[in-house]
Amino acid sequence: MKRISSRVIIFKGDKVLLMFRRKKQDDGTIREYYVVPGGGWENNETLEQNAIRELKEEMNIDIKITNYVGCDISEFGCANYFVGEIENGKVELGGEEKTKNNDENLYMPMFVELKNLKNIDVVGREYILKAYNKEFTVLNNAILTDQGICPTCYDRKFNNVLFGDNSKNIIYKDDNFEAFMCTNPRARGHIIISTIKHFKDMMEIDDCTCEKIFKLAKNIMKIVKGVYCCESVYLCTMCDGPNNHFHLQLIPRYSFEKRGSTNFVKERQSYVYEEEKIYKIRELIKNKIN
Repeated sequence: MKRISSRVIIFKGDKVLLMFRRKKQDDGTIREYYVVPGGGWENNETLEQNAIRELKEEMNIDIKITNYVGCDISEFGCANYFVGEIENGKVELGGEEKTKNNDENLYMPMFVELKNLKNIDVVGREYILKAYNKEFTVLNNAILTDQGICPTCYDRKFNNVLFGDNSKNIIYKDDNFEAFMCTNPRARGHIIISTIKHFKDMMEIDDCTCEKIFKLAKNIMKIVKGVYCCESVYLCTMCDGPNNHFHLQLIPRYSFEKRGSTNFVKERQSYVYEEEKIYKIRELIKNKIN
């Protein structure tokens, strides 16, 4: 797995905070360059928390994150670029960088004028300019997946930081599974059943878990058919790849729709929250399971 890091772009007028590096290369030559401050991600924190921690350790400042710019994926790893603001502290070298600072491995934080970026060696120049031009994006599941991070596990581990609170749409949850209404459904009553533990696909699941999830799916399919008065409920799983999280999709087919596999790729619809139906499904599942 490639090294994942978070880096923070901080502007001060027409200047940007950078870390100047003078480093002796393997061939004995000295390279002088600049990097956006930040460092390696730890698995027990969000990427935003990673950014805040690294700036505190590296430059002795408390910051707040305001925007996400993007992720640079290269042979050296995955660098996530955020925009931040200093809330407290004075910029000064700290942490590991301070302890190993010497003439052949020099670290020096400084504000650099944006007009000078084109004349110096800067890692992340593209993202600095995007941030300055306010070309922001959203840290989403695709960006996490590209870095080898499972979005479902990330979201659950850090209390819905990615997809938001879906408690209103959950119809069933236990130690093994979570079932909820799909918020970009292919049909009214579209439900997703996901394992709590990470499995990349059905082939990876142990037989006991596999048996339980399909038994749960069968019960929910019968309930959905009754509550939504659909003609049938289709079941599919389309997980493919190490960063997918195994789940089943239950997609109703109504009498006015054609039969067949095209129902798996019906156009996505706007989600309509139907409180009475959700409550009824929850109660029926509770009675059936218990």
